[in-house]
Amino acid sequence: MKKVFSGVPGMSTMNIDRFRQAVLDLFAEAYEGPAEAWTWFVTYGDPNAGLFGTLAQLTAREASTPAIEAGNTIAAHTENLRWSLAFANTYFRGEVPEQGWEQSWAVQTVDDEQWKRLQAELRRQYHTLYQAIERHSDWSDEMFLRGTMATIPHAAYHLRAIRQLVRILRGSPKTD
Repeated sequence: MKKVFSGVPGMSTMNIDRFRQAVLDLFAEAYEGPAEAWTWFVTYGDPNAGLFGTLAQLTAREASTPAIEAGNTIAAHTENLRWSLAFANTYFRGEVPEQGWEQSWAVQTVDDEQWKRLQAELRRQYHTLYQAIERHSDWSDEMFLRGTMATIPHAAYHLRAIRQLVRILRGSPKTD
């Protein structure tokens, strides 16, 4: 049995495969939507309730429209997610990425083609990271471990923010 956390003070041992699968399940729920009728944190069991399904329902115009003056657009939230996944993928390749968090919010507006490309690139970065997590076996570096785990609440935050922006832009009542 492979163990993780065994060298981290205050942490008990855990089977790496169980840990990895838990991370992958939550990561997938945020991006792909729930795999079952019940969910861990997506508020309803619609398979399109994750980021990919939510974004696919939006036009480039909606994605580019700020809901409040000087607010970030859905396109900006999407680019921030894409950027953060690319950042994490750089670490998984054994490289040190350039810092530049402010760059991750640079895209505010997109046309139809740019919107399609941005969604496709988000999906590509997601799949690359998913596969990297699947293959990774040494979780002894605490920063690496926490950074990987942070991708889940980061995605959940943006999913909720995007849903709220959609409601505002479409004038929809609260449903979840």
